[in-house]
Amino acid sequence: MPDFHGTTGRDDLVGGGDATQFSTTVEGVTLCSVQPFTDDEKEALGAYFRLLRKTRDRERGVVDLDCDPT
Repeated sequence: MPDFHGTTGRDDLVGGGDATQFSTTVEGVTLCSVQPFTDDEKEALGAYFRLLRKTRDRERGVVDLDCDPT
């Protein structure tokens, strides 16, 4: 489980070991993995990150100007 500094304490899980061979950036977040992500996985991750960002913005009271209020 990551601590508040974003590390896990295990090099093989944060890219320091030989296990991480691929990196993919989705919605400004770089993900490291042992195998490349498929296009479907990238699309799903992008949708998740957009939803997460929208939820956090809503909690902070940020107005979504692209949203249709009707």
